[in-house]
Amino acid sequence: EISDAVSGLPAAGKTYTVVVNESTAETSAAFFEALSDVDVVVDEFYAPVPSAYNFATFLETYGLTTSSSLKFIQNKMVLRIDRTLSTSNGLDWYESRVANPEWALEGLANVLYSDASKRQKYFRNIATGEMPDQVLSSSSCAITLPVCDANAEPATIEMLEAVQPVTTTTTTQPPEEHSGALAVKSVVGLTSAFVAAVTLN
Repeated sequence: EISDAVSGLPAAGKTYTVVVNESTAETSAAFFEALSDVDVVVDEFYAPVPSAYNFATFLETYGLTTSSSLKFIQNKMVLRIDRTLSTSNGLDWYESRVANPEWALEGLANVLYSDASKRQKYFRNIATGEMPDQVLSSSSCAITLPVCDANAEPATIEMLEAVQPVTTTTTTQPPEEHSGALAVKSVVGLTSAFVAAVTLN
């Protein structure tokens, strides 16, 4: 079954659903028939030890062989998002990529186009034998964080634009009009903006 990934927005992509009520081989064949024109596959099958997951593992998991006529098999374009890891096999994809999506774009461009001008990050092509080769540890930190050292102070985050000064106006009206009441008006202006743009050639 094929449906829109986002209801009413076909440009957002498709969701492929295969009812598993037959053999693994038949189910795999039905699934990949729907992907016959796909150039690149990003495989997110869970692997507790990413370094142990390779192209042979992928083929076995999905009931495929190297002789498959699927374009992404013949062109060797099977990617995973586990190139960058912690020492305990945690995927950095769920950490730094959230704050730095441009790194993901660079990493994807690197493997899609074999573009050495883009950094290797997150993605690896298991069909060409790439392995998780970016292991992050505490020694990778360039800045001492308070969570690591009780004597470290949090870094100050500068505003992108200077805070406008607070303007306070105090007015006292004649007693006959306001019975000595005091009117105070405070105005605070604060504006900040952040724009990130990445262009891939």
